[in-house]
Amino acid sequence: MVKLLLLLLLVAYRPQEEQFVPSVEEYISPHEDLRHKVNVTWYINPNGNHTANGGNTFIGSCASNREHLGDVACLYSIEGYFIGYLDCNDTGSAQGLKDGTTIDIYADNLEQIYRTAEEWGTEYYVLWVEADG
Repeated sequence: MVKLLLLLLLVAYRPQEEQFVPSVEEYISPHEDLRHKVNVTWYINPNGNHTANGGNTFIGSCASNREHLGDVACLYSIEGYFIGYLDCNDTGSAQGLKDGTTIDIYADNLEQIYRTAEEWGTEYYVLWVEADG
């Protein structure tokens, strides 16, 4: 019985083998042709203006060009870390929004914008997913 317990302890506490962790390029490469590098800007909506689809702004919504209105943006850091999903429910008049090189993310306040920009920067990868509803 003692030998069995010792064997179990040895197995349980043995040094872990080095695990293979794919690089960012290997992780993203299957979707490489689908992802786009974009600049990110943020906006607040103190007047409560309606979005291009007639709804309200909310945390998790963004603006892009008309082509992506109603779609979902999967946002990744430049290093390849998944950040989150955004519902594209708005458009804008800035050239970057029109040509798809920028997305504009809604934020509640300026402090949130500064904190996010400081932590993650302003360049991201976006993977657009067509969505209904």
